[in-house]
Amino acid sequence: MQRGWILYDGRCGMCSVGVRRLRALFRQAGFVAIPLQTPWVVAKLGAGQTLSPREMGLLTPDGRLLQGVDVYIHVAEQSRWSRPLATVGKIRWVHGVLSHLYRWIAAHRQRISAVCRLQPDLPEETGRDK
Repeated sequence: MQRGWILYDGRCGMCSVGVRRLRALFRQAGFVAIPLQTPWVVAKLGAGQTLSPREMGLLTPDGRLLQGVDVYIHVAEQSRWSRPLATVGKIRWVHGVLSHLYRWIAAHRQRISAVCRLQPDLPEETGRDK
């Protein structure tokens, strides 16, 4: 059963490597991981949302868009073994800490990718693509 699309920055090495490592888990939970830069995603969400991404997203079949740490919580809710983690992640102060940590990592992901030489799934933007 298709539960949605996990949307990640295909031009980010850290994002791409993370998805490659978790793709089988996502698929088992009913999600398909695709780059935010996929043409139909750009058409659905708009170029401003997809071409300069700040957070990963999850597009549900009914059109809802979840972002950031809420993506991880939603995915965790779909599996019996990870549901308790999702429940803990929804506790207000835990969610706040996780959100803060997620935003810090997201803000530094390009530097982390460069230092660790993590290869993105999509080529870098050129000047004419901007």
